[in-house]
Amino acid sequence: MTVLTLGLNHTTAAVDLRGRFAFAVDQLAPALKTLHAQLRGGAQSEAALLSTCNRTELYIATG
Repeated sequence: MTVLTLGLNHTTAAVDLRGRFAFAVDQLAPALKTLHAQLRGGAQSEAALLSTCNRTELYIATG
């Protein structure tokens, strides 16, 4: 199993950069569906996306 994490927050990125990576509530489900479709390469995969005013984090597990 491979676990990947990618994120930015108020200590690692300026507010303008965080704003470009922020997801509105109505964008989360479509973004995860698109990501999950791209991850399907015959392997099991899971993904979680966390987006608040101060951080955006993506967690992916494959394998």
